[in-house]
Amino acid sequence: MRKAGFVCAAVLGFGACAQSGLSVFRPDTVHEIRITIDRPDWFPAMVAWHDLQQDSAQQVRMSFDGEELDSVGMHMRGNFSFSTATYKKPFKLDMNAFVGGQAFDGLRSLCLNNDIIDRSHLHTTLAYRLLNEFGVQAPRTGFANLYINDELYGLYTLVEQVNKSYTGERFGNNDGDLWKSYMCFWDYLGPDTAAYAGQMQLKEAYDSAAFNRLIHVFELLAATPDDVLADTLATVLDLESFLRTWAVNAATDSEDNGPHNWWLYWNPDSARYSCIPWDYDLAFYNVTAAAFSEDTTGFYWWASTRLTKAVTRSPVLMARYYQLLCEFRTEFFNAGQLTDGIDSAHALLRPFVLNDNTLDNCPVGVFDAAYYALNPQQQLSQWGLHAFIAEQGALVDSTLLAHGVHCFPTALDEHGPTAELQVYPNPGDGLFHVVCSGAQGGEFVVRDGLGRSVLSAVMPASRTLTMDLTDRPPGLYYLTLKGSRGATRKLMVVR
Repeated sequence: MRKAGFVCAAVLGFGACAQSGLSVFRPDTVHEIRITIDRPDWFPAMVAWHDLQQDSAQQVRMSFDGEELDSVGMHMRGNFSFSTATYKKPFKLDMNAFVGGQAFDGLRSLCLNNDIIDRSHLHTTLAYRLLNEFGVQAPRTGFANLYINDELYGLYTLVEQVNKSYTGERFGNNDGDLWKSYMCFWDYLGPDTAAYAGQMQLKEAYDSAAFNRLIHVFELLAATPDDVLADTLATVLDLESFLRTWAVNAATDSEDNGPHNWWLYWNPDSARYSCIPWDYDLAFYNVTAAAFSEDTTGFYWWASTRLTKAVTRSPVLMARYYQLLCEFRTEFFNAGQLTDGIDSAHALLRPFVLNDNTLDNCPVGVFDAAYYALNPQQQLSQWGLHAFIAEQGALVDSTLLAHGVHCFPTALDEHGPTAELQVYPNPGDGLFHVVCSGAQGGEFVVRDGLGRSVLSAVMPASRTLTMDLTDRPPGLYYLTLKGSRGATRKLMVVR
């Protein structure tokens, strides 16, 4: 086996290295992770640490596709996904728990989701991919078959951990306030920071200034009149990050996000908080018309928070929300855009599900139904992904139409995108030639693997152009052509 390089190990702050996770977060690969633990009773010990909420980690050796890393920290994580699993627990790997500055592929830590709820093994990956493509700073994902002491634990979804390295790459700095929500309803409870215990956790040492900044937002929500709410909130919140997240949540039925399951990052450059979405294994789960009632408007559990209650009273913010929901439905959330990717994921993952005989394994028939069942599965009340997209898409359409927004005038779901893109050479060194057929005009946008726009161009009359990414680091890039009848996408790989 090969020793893993200490990628950016000396300095993990922003600007120290190229984009992390390029090898780990690949949509076309199932990695192999092998963990070696010398302690015989490691499993009950980790369960006890988790139950007692102890911040302890077991020292292990990790092999990732043959690359070895010593002295990695490992512990169990999760709530419902932890308690539901007997054998296949969710884990977190901390590369620098015992060796300061140690990283793998530029990553200090990595979450391993057991997908015990999501029998498709794709809900989290698909939701985060859509969020990133829609301009939200969401984590990236990958897949891995996990072995512990040469014993198969099954197929896991790898999820990028939100931490200081993450904010450095996504926001251009890592010295702002990073908060994790546990059960926060955005209520102002007075100036005493102790009143907010158990609601938000600051992911660093206690800082009274950080607490006061956040409490000030809650105070503004409670005191600001509706007629100036949009302008006032825009001074302290990156409202686009919230509205875009809520639009994706509405379309994908992400019911487990609201008072909990999100992060906040206060960016010192803008002096505003951005929303970082988290935990999407319950996305794509059910089609619920009641979720789009006048009381919830697609916000699901978010509707119980003071923030969304205030937003629903602002005509300006609701108009923008409906506009974004329409944009997401038209350009991203339809069969024409999602079918091929879903089928490719099914083909990639199915052999690993088929060969998994572990205690908490997913039967291959249930796995197949999670993609292709035409109605909710009796076992889990869960829709097949293809049927869900059709049914939920129609529900979004009717909801928007009821609010005077007619956003889906063409039959993209039946006929797919009207444009075809050819990109060559692909993979390439960064200079890509693009040929388009079947479209009369539109705008090209290239986003990197983090969802950031890195290049844009208007389609020329010749419908051919050259995209120059030679100044960009190696990795995955997404080319999107936005036209009058929807959007067409192509994956580009810079070597």
